[in-house]
Amino acid sequence: MKFSRVHLALVVLCVLFLVWTITSGVRPGAYTDYLAEWHEVVAGHDPWRPSDATPLNAYGPLFNALALLAWLDPIAPKVFFGSSYLAFVAWLVLRKAPDQSPRRTHAGIALCLLNPFPWVEIAHFGFFDVLVGIACAGAVHAARRGGERLSGALVGVGILVKFLPVVVLPVLASGGRRLRPNLAGSAAVVVGAGMAASFALWGPSTFDPIRFAAGRSPVMSIYDLLGSPDSPLWLGLKFDLASLEKPLIVLAEAALLAWCWWRKAGPAVSALLAVLVVLLFYRSGYNNYQMMAFCLLGYLFAAAHEEFRMTRGLLLALCAYLGTLAAIDAGYPVVRRIASTDHALLYLNGSYLLRWLAGCALVAAIMAATRAWEPGDHPSTKRGPASPPAPATSSLLLSRQRCRLRQPQPIHSSSFWRVRTSSAMRASSASRIEALILRQSASVGVRPCGRQANSASISARPNPSFCAIRMKLSRRISPRANRRWLPPDLSDVTSPRVS
Repeated sequence: MKFSRVHLALVVLCVLFLVWTITSGVRPGAYTDYLAEWHEVVAGHDPWRPSDATPLNAYGPLFNALALLAWLDPIAPKVFFGSSYLAFVAWLVLRKAPDQSPRRTHAGIALCLLNPFPWVEIAHFGFFDVLVGIACAGAVHAARRGGERLSGALVGVGILVKFLPVVVLPVLASGGRRLRPNLAGSAAVVVGAGMAASFALWGPSTFDPIRFAAGRSPVMSIYDLLGSPDSPLWLGLKFDLASLEKPLIVLAEAALLAWCWWRKAGPAVSALLAVLVVLLFYRSGYNNYQMMAFCLLGYLFAAAHEEFRMTRGLLLALCAYLGTLAAIDAGYPVVRRIASTDHALLYLNGSYLLRWLAGCALVAAIMAATRAWEPGDHPSTKRGPASPPAPATSSLLLSRQRCRLRQPQPIHSSSFWRVRTSSAMRASSASRIEALILRQSASVGVRPCGRQANSASISARPNPSFCAIRMKLSRRISPRANRRWLPPDLSDVTSPRVS
């Protein structure tokens, strides 16, 4: 593969991303909580029943396996998150962009590496949600290629890290109006085995994260922004909006599943919509949760272009959604330094509200631009007829622009042999020219016309290359022959000479 400026830009951005991941070190916040939770695992304690000084572990059993990296070096898990994201981006840009289209390659780089969102969430703070997003994107890719068991296994791995990918399972198991029991069964086996191993190690506390996620207080979600008296955007409502969370999620996911079945939406579109809908109505609205949707967006636009149409409304909604993600991550620290605390809080709440509105607009735009998808639409699953072999010699194939033909008519043998030579020469050379013409046309894959086409049982469509071969062979035998013996349709051939 030729090394181009696009590859150079990708390499430079990946190196800068990895350097920033290492040099930013351990930032206070979520990553320090991760380290404390992994320390409990290494010490042999129950990760979900820690001491008072350790924050609550609200993640799946496979999250505890990252304690091995933290035991080697505190920065090792963060470097692993960043390296995984870079490998995912390189795979999208270099291997999955259809036909190596420069436009899609540039868009993939801009979406995945020029947006401040991954630089802040992964390289700076070290959130691990990117692993869940990559697992979901891999499951979608496997489902599109027909690997149902692999797709289900990847969904199961994502669920064991963080329980949110469970919303992807129904839409993948019923994509394209076809039920996939192998996919659902594979996911159930992986999740069941992981939960059983965790239960054997730590007991009933394995299920504590599920109970915590179902009853946690709303924070930075639409319920907190509009229903909390402490929010500057409080609407003055007298009832708890968070009580509507579970009915809204169930109804929205059921309606989405029915719509995907009716519309025959593809796996990439269905999974992205399922994640976006649950993020819109979940009671916790931290910005790092959007990493799942961000990874699926990158996969959709880089590798699943046949599942949707790029419309102007979709492009505007995508820019608005990515812009709000960048405004929260890159704009809030600046506003907090130059403005008061109340103004910074108002900016943050306004940004979260705009993100919610942009997410709704993105869901509507994707649904409007969705195309019907069949399980065989992926290029790797198509089993069409083999393409004909390439011609052995391209010099005998003259382009239509070079010949300047005006809808030529088939050239029959009776009109072709009207050459101004003696009848004896025609009689003696006819069979010899006929054999040479058929031999050379067969060697380069050229379709003859007239009597030759009927004898060979092939199409009689006129071909400029065949006419040029006839001219060449006729001049070998009759040097005096000139352009006057050609039919009127070929009288404007400018360069009949063939090498």
